[in-house]
Amino acid sequence: MNCGITINKPLETQSCILTESQIKKKSININYDDLFRYNEQHIGKTVYYRGQVNQVGDGFMRVSVTSGNYDFWEDVVFVHYKGNERFLEGDIIDFWGKIKGLYTYTAVLGNEVTIPEINALFVNLVKKVGDKSDTTNANSKLTLAPSEVIKQNTEHGITLIIHSVNAVKKGQDWGKITDLEFTIKNNGESTIYTPTLLFYLFTPDYSYVNGIEQKAQVRDMVELDSYLQPKDILTKDIAVNAAYNGDMSKPIALRITLANGAYSPESIVSVEFNIEFK
Repeated sequence: MNCGITINKPLETQSCILTESQIKKKSININYDDLFRYNEQHIGKTVYYRGQVNQVGDGFMRVSVTSGNYDFWEDVVFVHYKGNERFLEGDIIDFWGKIKGLYTYTAVLGNEVTIPEINALFVNLVKKVGDKSDTTNANSKLTLAPSEVIKQNTEHGITLIIHSVNAVKKGQDWGKITDLEFTIKNNGESTIYTPTLLFYLFTPDYSYVNGIEQKAQVRDMVELDSYLQPKDILTKDIAVNAAYNGDMSKPIALRITLANGAYSPESIVSVEFNIEFK
């Protein structure tokens, strides 16, 4: 909309080939009932599931994708897989793939069985058969949270707990947040596919300056390398690079927001508290 200049000019070309990271980020998790009942509406969509391998064949697996009580898995899908890694019956896996349709096969008793069919793009081993370790979230650091709690808040079934934050003064009128230790508890029923932390730094009276309403700006954004499934607990210590320029003699507010997504993140839960740069 700025004719005659090239500032903020959009890309004219881009690759049609997605990377593994991009594919995993765009994957969705469809409820099994919807996946089966309205399968035609979902053909071609890229999905993510965690499940238990029921059967391994030549280029395929049957995988149960719904975890119930007492380590019992149900709701079977037919997964085409051409990778080199070998999986065994009873293994717990994560897989990403495209919905192909419905697959019908003849069971041992001679009856026909129809289940959703998925072409796997990536498959990761989460837990070997017989392993008794907790697999609530294979990508998360599952630990008891530190006892210190600066601030915590729960919204939309998600709890964000801040344990420690390091704020370093770099000059007379500027400083930055360098690291953060936190815990996220997913108490809800929805998976967070791209958990992202947004950092805002501002004076507590930021909302109005000279009678004009202001908006807090994102000072840093950190993507977490974990999916947050329902009932997951993630505790981490991450590096942050959130700089602040202003009067260091006044209270400075830090707002940390957990969001879903990286490019247009959807806010889930926030905590806000005052900090001091040292």
